[in-house]
Amino acid sequence: MRLASEGDDRLSLNYKTQRLALENQSAFSVAYCDGTPYMAATIWQRDCFPRNTARIFNRFYKIPETRDQQFSKKVSQGILELAKQQIQTCNNLGFEYAFVSRPQNRRRSLLHVVEVLSQVSPSSWEVPEDLFLVCPDRACVSCWQLVAYTKLGRSADPFGLESQKIKLRQQNS
Repeated sequence: MRLASEGDDRLSLNYKTQRLALENQSAFSVAYCDGTPYMAATIWQRDCFPRNTARIFNRFYKIPETRDQQFSKKVSQGILELAKQQIQTCNNLGFEYAFVSRPQNRRRSLLHVVEVLSQVSPSSWEVPEDLFLVCPDRACVSCWQLVAYTKLGRSADPFGLESQKIKLRQQNS
């Protein structure tokens, strides 16, 4: 992630050591191409999440040269491997649910991510219409995001992120 935090990349601030909170991440995944890292993501279980729930593809990073490519194009094998590893790791760590999130105006993007994740998931993905609280600040609009989740375990507990029903405008994101 050191390389990700350097330079004038538009996302570099997200990958600075102080923003990553590496000590709070449950796991860290890196995909390589010809021995060179080209994408990475963390698994995060935050205090504001139910104890049985983890966010995957947290701080997902692709090297800038591949960002203009769609999620399922040239790097698809790496993304599939990363997804498979993250889902399996969540299961091994005892999480009952794994989820991904996207900002409120990125529903189409979220649905595309679910298509890709479904290729390596042992169970189906749910994509509720509600917005879910993915960070502790209930007053912050960007903390309420669209999510997709999959059940990994056998617990009878429902998916437990706090949600709110909001009528969303249809957008082409």
